[in-house]
Amino acid sequence: MKRVKYIMYLGILLALLAGCNETLEDTYSDYAGDGKIRYVGKCSEMLVKPGWRRLKVDWVNSMDIMVDKIKVSWEADGMKHDTLLTSDMTSCDIRNLADNTYRIDVCAIDKNGNESLPITDYARPYSYEHEAVRSFSRIISKHYFIDNNLVFFIDNWNDSIVEAKLCYTDIYNKKKEHLLVKEEAQQGLIHLEGVNTKEPIIVTRKGKLEGCTDLITFADYSLTNERIYSSDFKVVLQQRYGLKNEEQKLLFDRFVDTVTVLEFDYDLVSFEDLFYCSNLKKIVCGKNRYLSGLNPNSVDISTLDNETRSLECLDLLNKVRGLQVDQYNEHYFNISRPYINKKGNPTLPNLNYIQGDDIVSIKDLSVKGDSEDAQELVNLLDNNPDTWWEPSVATSPRTHEILITLKEVQVIKGIKVVQRLYRPTSSSQKYYVSDKITIEVSSDNVSWTPMCYMRENMLGIGSGESTLIPMAEPHAVKYIKATLSDRMHNSSLNFNMTLSGLIPYK
Repeated sequence: MKRVKYIMYLGILLALLAGCNETLEDTYSDYAGDGKIRYVGKCSEMLVKPGWRRLKVDWVNSMDIMVDKIKVSWEADGMKHDTLLTSDMTSCDIRNLADNTYRIDVCAIDKNGNESLPITDYARPYSYEHEAVRSFSRIISKHYFIDNNLVFFIDNWNDSIVEAKLCYTDIYNKKKEHLLVKEEAQQGLIHLEGVNTKEPIIVTRKGKLEGCTDLITFADYSLTNERIYSSDFKVVLQQRYGLKNEEQKLLFDRFVDTVTVLEFDYDLVSFEDLFYCSNLKKIVCGKNRYLSGLNPNSVDISTLDNETRSLECLDLLNKVRGLQVDQYNEHYFNISRPYINKKGNPTLPNLNYIQGDDIVSIKDLSVKGDSEDAQELVNLLDNNPDTWWEPSVATSPRTHEILITLKEVQVIKGIKVVQRLYRPTSSSQKYYVSDKITIEVSSDNVSWTPMCYMRENMLGIGSGESTLIPMAEPHAVKYIKATLSDRMHNSSLNFNMTLSGLIPYK
């Protein structure tokens, strides 16, 4: 009897479950429309490669046999475009694109028009507006026109350059092409003769960019007459001749066009900007570096960062313009050329120094009281190379303002600055020698005027070397203020400076 009961209960339970299943399936149908949802197989492994004004899109199709089409869409700035491809396609080339970052979608479509979930990537094609294109090597870093000669340098050749040409017209009005190659770039100065520099000179370039699938033909550009002066050349013309390129460009260019003799005294990168000086007859090297001669050493000699290029420039300038070189000591180079005239060690001119009773006092405005440091300042005025001023060592850098007060207002022409005599092998003395100085003058100790063309002037740092710093325009003064900064010892954290002379002359 109990067994019959269990069988009856089981039958009732099965009936109830059957009813529930039918109700749940009906509920699914309400949401699924005509039947069960079927998802279209999506694409995978999408890769977008940027090219010249195009994007190449690759992907892997799914194994879904119901796929009928592949849709590729691209969108930027709210503008969307798409194209339909056959189901066996696995790549698409999207061409004629403007400069922008594009969203790329790829999805599969079945025969009923159902779309798969898209795969997405973002990419930007290369164009003339692209920064990588605009910053591509211009090949020719600097050029000069010298009558019917073209001189130029290639400093930035790299493996991205596939082809480069220089297209010009010769003096017989014939069109010429000069192929630019890596081997030539390594030679330094490149000289083309017989060039009509009045006609356009065009540089053409082809090359590759990282990640770009195409060989790019970059925009052509012309070599112009615009002058690009190197910074050290501008400093020489400003410090010695009072020319400021940024503020007086026309005057600066006119000086460069007409100058016949130029003087150079301190370290330079090269002499290449001499090509701009169309009337230059001579350069004078080291005339204003008055070395003591007691400790001659190679460290006292002015140098060139690019000596080889500089000599190539001088050789060519001698050939086409007859340039001559006066060389004092062995500044800049130690070679012989027929046009290089050796001058030995320059001699200081006779100067009318202001000393003794004509000077009331000399003070370091950064030193208080009558300390030993303050008392030794008088050594700067005695015109004796065997005496010097060297304050106490400090653990942090200081700025020294040395004030010289004259007995009365008088006209001065300049200041002689003398370095301390030191042994070139000294581990401390040479490190404290200052290489820059600022000098200001005043008649009332209230209103100050820079004494020179530049606020800060270079100093020779040879042992016992004298540097003459002339006033831009001699005028009457009573107060002279020189500013120098401490220098750090090379192997410690000690700071100091040393100087032998700071003597005004009239």
